[in-house]
Amino acid sequence: MGIGGLSVYWVTPLLAWLVAQLVKVMLAAFTGGFRGARPMFFSSGNMPSSHSAICLSVLTVIAGLEGLQSPEFGIMFTFTAITLYDAVNVRRAVGEQGLVLQELVKNKKFYTALGHKPTEVIVGGALGVAVGLVMLQIL
Repeated sequence: MGIGGLSVYWVTPLLAWLVAQLVKVMLAAFTGGFRGARPMFFSSGNMPSSHSAICLSVLTVIAGLEGLQSPEFGIMFTFTAITLYDAVNVRRAVGEQGLVLQELVKNKKFYTALGHKPTEVIVGGALGVAVGLVMLQIL
């Protein structure tokens, strides 16, 4: 199943990532949230979570096309749960530790990604579900 010969399973996560990153850049422009020289469009962290958007967009499409009882849904559900947990807990903790390291080593600057706050993951997930639902309607 696809759009113009492209698989919906490839187009949907790419579209979800693109939308999430564009929203991230627009929010940063309005709030003055740009950090350093690293291009915001390709940065991780901040609002909304593109990881959440990608995973939940694919999960939504799989649910719509294959059903909630399908093996594909079970696999993607597990992958999504791990990704969301990692974004909020593991990556967040590592980012906070990176900030402390920067304070300890004041003469050396390095990039620190903070991971996500729960709100960023929720908004990214909602965005992903919306993109998935739109893709299901286009089919």
